[in-house]
This record gives sequence, structure tokens and C-alpha cells, in this order.
Amino acid sequence: MASACRDPRLPALVGPWVVGCDDEGRVDRVRSIRTGQTLSLPRPLASPGWGADPHTDTGYLVQPGVDGGLFRLDSDGITSLGRPPTLGRTLVAPPTTDGVHLGALEAARVQAFRLAERRRSLYDAAPLGDGPPALAWPWIAWTQAADVPEEGVDLWWLDAAAGSDPLPLATGPGDQRHVVASGQWLAWVDDGDVVLRSVSTGEERRLPARTGFQAPPSLWRDTVCWEERGPRDLDIRCSDGWTVAASGHQEWPSRWDDRLLYRQEGAVYLAGGP
Repeated sequence: MASACRDPRLPALVGPWVVGCDDEGRVDRVRSIRTGQTLSLPRPLASPGWGADPHTDTGYLVQPGVDGGLFRLDSDGITSLGRPPTLGRTLVAPPTTDGVHLGALEAARVQAFRLAERRRSLYDAAPLGDGPPALAWPWIAWTQAADVPEEGVDLWWLDAAAGSDPLPLATGPGDQRHVVASGQWLAWVDDGDVVLRSVSTGEERRLPARTGFQAPPSLWRDTVCWEERGPRDLDIRCSDGWTVAASGHQEWPSRWDDRLLYRQEGAVYLAGGP
């Protein structure tokens, strides 16, 4: 799979599929980590959003606009789900979808809605463009600047099913950032920790980590992997004990089940089994 993607998050695992790019850096193909089969998208996408159901091995790609699309990746291959949703022209990051819902960030508001419904829920907010929203329905989370500039970046979220106003999720001194989702779990980087939180139960775990420099954590169910700064370089560590450490930097972890995609010195590797 080509690694020179326009989107620095790619290549990555979207469900059990490696998403790769063409010579122009556009997403144009996916490869199954189960069968090794490579499939071409009906048309290339410049910088899509994505999401996956961690319990069904189904992934989704979405890019708004006339040249975009909404696609499901599963055991049947690539299925077009029709026209992509029309979103605002002031998106500050790629959207996120779980195949049923979609979340998007604009310069002054957040969108969260069911794809099958025409009604859109719009919320006033001030999201930053440092990454897509994290969607753990009915919750959607994002980063925005702290009210006190000296306190850096905070995380905010809202319950889209209840139509609630945005609420602080993680605030305080230092930066809370790089929020991601998988099923009913969220993970993010706090100063000195990776934080795991269940949106269903409120359970929260803190894992000591020196991370957050470039790549966000990768979350599969409640297993999280991250870049860990060592004495000489970057390694990858996961909450289930899986560690990838070798000479040079191991970067941009992407976890799905017992597989881990990562980059090392410009090459892309797929490892199996912790």
C-alpha cells in the first residue's frame, strides 16, 4: 500500500482494512488484513473521515461534496451507501461516522445527526481543527481552546440524542487533546497520561504515558495504543502489554483486534498478535 498520503493519519486501519493512497496522495484502495485482498474505491477521496464498528468488523469512509462518497467496508467488499451528506463549507477537520451517525466540526459549531434523517442537530461551539471529532454515539467529543489561554487545550462533548448543550469533558492546566473513539469508549491524551473513559458507565482509567507529540492514540474497544517517547526514539505501547520497540522511530499506531499497523523510517508495517 502506498504511504505518501495527503492526510498524515494515513495509511491506517479502518476496521480490518488498510486504507492506502494513489500516487497523488488520494485514498483510492483498501486491503483486507483477513484475506489480503486489495479493492479499489469507485473514486479517489482526498481526505475522508472514517469510523468502524469494533464488534462487527465493519468500517466506513465518508467525504462530503460532489467528488466524495459514503462507503461501507465489510466481508462483501466495498458498498456505496449513496450520496454523501451535505455539510457546511467551513469544516475545520474531516468528519467522523459509524455508518449510522455522523459528526462534523465547523469553525463555530458542531454537527451530530443520523445519516438517514434530514434533520440536522447543530450546536454552537469553537472546535479546533487539529483532528476529527470522536463519535461514541450519542456522545461526540472534540478539542477547543481553554477559556484561560494559559491552560492550553481542553476537551468538550455533548449528548446528541438528548440535544444537550456542549459540556466540558476534560479541562484544567496543560493540554487535553487527541480524543478518539471506539464503540462506547473514548481515549485521549492528558499531560503525562492516556485516559480511557466508557461513555456507558463513566468508568475512567489513566495510563502513564509520554505521548501526544504528533499521532493520536489508536483505540480498539477498550484497548489503546500510543507513541511512547523513550530515551532515544519513539516506540509503540498498548494497554494490553503489546510493545513495538526497535532502532529508530515506530510511529502512527493503528490497532484493530490483534493487528497493529505502524510506520518506521518511512515504511509501513503490519504486525500480528501482542
